[in-house]
Amino acid sequence: MAKDAKFWENIKETFDFTDEILEQLTPEQKRVLEKVDELGQWKVVAEVTSSSHCYQHKQPGDRYVFEPGGKLLIEECTGPICVWGLAYMLPFAYMIFDRIIEGIDPNG
Repeated sequence: MAKDAKFWENIKETFDFTDEILEQLTPEQKRVLEKVDELGQWKVVAEVTSSSHCYQHKQPGDRYVFEPGGKLLIEECTGPICVWGLAYMLPFAYMIFDRIIEGIDPNG
């Protein structure tokens, strides 16, 4: 379903796009942006299953919680935040984002 002008104005404000940038987006990029509301219905939870020789002393059960767009929801995370641990999650975050955009349950 095509989005109305109000939707695109909101996209411009959210992403700091100009009219020129919006016009340069490919149809695929616009298709992804049109599904941004669907992303807001999900949270990505990565749970520590094991940890050894870790300075941060992460424990099994510690969780990192994200919005699918990549924002770390610090208030919902447990244990210390570790940039090295976050780095390993990036490929999985891309896969989850892609599944949601394509209408596929990321849990499946």
